[in-house]
Amino acid sequence: MRSTKPGNSIILFAILSLSPVFADLGPNSDELGRALYDESYICVKLTKAVPGLDFGESLQLTGMRSLDNLFMIHGVESIRPRFKLNTDRSQPGLPDLSRIYLLEISPATDMQDLITSLGSDFHVEYAEPVCVNYFDAIPNDSLYTEMYHLPQIQAEDAWDIHKGEDGSEPIVVGIVDSGIDWRHPDLLENIHQNLGEDADGDGHVLELVDGEWVFDPGDENGVDDDLNGYVDDFIGWNVYADGTGAQNNDPDDPGIHGTHVAGLTSAVTNNAEGVAAVSWNVELMTTSHGYTGGGNHIYSGYQGIIYLAENGADIINNSWGGGMFTQAASEVLQYAQGLGSIIIASAGNGGGNFRHYPSDYPGVVSVASVGSDDYIASYSNFGAGVDISSVGGAYGIGVLSTLPDGAYGMLSGTSMAGPLAAGSLALLKSYQPDWTNEELIYQFLATTDDIYNIHDPYYDHLIGTGRINAYRQLTEESPVLSDDLRLIIHEIESHPVDLNTHELIPGDSVDVHLTLRNFAVFTGDSSVSFTMTSNSAHVEISPASVTGSIPADGFVTLSDAFNLVISPESPAHEVVLTLGIAPETAEIALGSELSFTVVVNPAFIEEPILQIETDWGT
Repeated sequence: MRSTKPGNSIILFAILSLSPVFADLGPNSDELGRALYDESYICVKLTKAVPGLDFGESLQLTGMRSLDNLFMIHGVESIRPRFKLNTDRSQPGLPDLSRIYLLEISPATDMQDLITSLGSDFHVEYAEPVCVNYFDAIPNDSLYTEMYHLPQIQAEDAWDIHKGEDGSEPIVVGIVDSGIDWRHPDLLENIHQNLGEDADGDGHVLELVDGEWVFDPGDENGVDDDLNGYVDDFIGWNVYADGTGAQNNDPDDPGIHGTHVAGLTSAVTNNAEGVAAVSWNVELMTTSHGYTGGGNHIYSGYQGIIYLAENGADIINNSWGGGMFTQAASEVLQYAQGLGSIIIASAGNGGGNFRHYPSDYPGVVSVASVGSDDYIASYSNFGAGVDISSVGGAYGIGVLSTLPDGAYGMLSGTSMAGPLAAGSLALLKSYQPDWTNEELIYQFLATTDDIYNIHDPYYDHLIGTGRINAYRQLTEESPVLSDDLRLIIHEIESHPVDLNTHELIPGDSVDVHLTLRNFAVFTGDSSVSFTMTSNSAHVEISPASVTGSIPADGFVTLSDAFNLVISPESPAHEVVLTLGIAPETAEIALGSELSFTVVVNPAFIEEPILQIETDWGT
């Protein structure tokens, strides 16, 4: 098995997952020792839909002969649609999520062989593992009676200008999480009520009966009144009810995570009790995803994103994630963004420069965490993918918010930083309802407080544009973001030798294709020179340079390959290959030189590896 340096493994997993066929699944473990993917399922996107198969149903065979033969050979037990969709909400040009399916496989199935075989079948557009995601909270039972994070982001000054409840139209923030204790006295008034399900027409779907808040009995008719595909979804949806996998219309919180997240986004403010929130009373819509196996896995978070986007959430917060890129998840986010939702996601609690999803997908606002001193929290991820920092507390000193059963408490984590950022962005959208999502995100990112001056230069450009400032986002006119690119190597493809799984020998000739990821949200360049060099006299590279363009917040695969020829007389040695990048107009904050290491004649070198490094760290 190949070894990797700490920090490189996450990059390599992301690299492999871009391809329809995985060259090497690699170890199923992230930087914290948690599973990257579910070994019981494979996700496939077919070139056409399986006839007669609807969400919630499964088949053993599809009627597509070559595909069914693969299922029988490899022990596929069933196929079922992965996502529930409201087809009336779909729009031209958005990813077709209806052709994405889950294959349940037996424990004896060789997952690698099946994915490889599926990738060769003409019915399959891509095949990949199903990523496992985790809540990004670090529970902390220390009590703290002051909400220091609100003055830290100048919330009081912002409220002198605008409060979320004063907007010309209601703003709805979706919470994809463990659920919400929606009866909490400091959350109830801000829960979004779906009046499309108001069957008795009395203007509400929640009602106080015998001193307890319940769903309005006059509305519980077992009918999908608003025709959105969900029956009696009065305030959201429970995607994973009671840990059974069943679904229902009560998105309650079986834990504490989602309730705490919701309070940071929009606890009822100015009601003479409990806590306040930066958004000052915007609406909350939620999907509940519970906990699986007694752990902190989040079940089917991407289904929650679909539900919230289809039902009109302006902003969707995701305080969870994992270390694997998958195409299906990427398409879900494109779909949600195409429907008009802004996606916020926590950057993760790995405490290092690690890839993390959904926060690292294009279009997603990735949020790192700082403490009360504005210094990056020791648990928080950082890196090129981070767009902004927010207050999420430090070990021992969390941020105060709501907990189930009418309680309050402090938790810390990027899970807390994300919803605080989402609430601040909701305040801005309430203040500027006519702005486009791009204008809102630009203003949000361009009006942060500079916290780099207190950090070691090691963190330069790795914790976003700065720490959120609710006041500045409402008051500053025409702020300017830097025109800097933030680049990493995202994928290395090579033929006929796969550098991800094999080493080179003297005499080899290899074509290398590189895919780069630019994390700069609004900056790209239409004419860029890419030059590859080597530190070895035994490696000949041609052509030395190629040209291409780099899109903002996206990927670029260099259309021309670099050909590497290893001298027949080459000794055993490590070769460092460096990609120099020279844009025509933009500046480069990160990634002007990106390098990776290959090994020639590895029989004489212990533990040959493929490493991906940059000039700013691994």
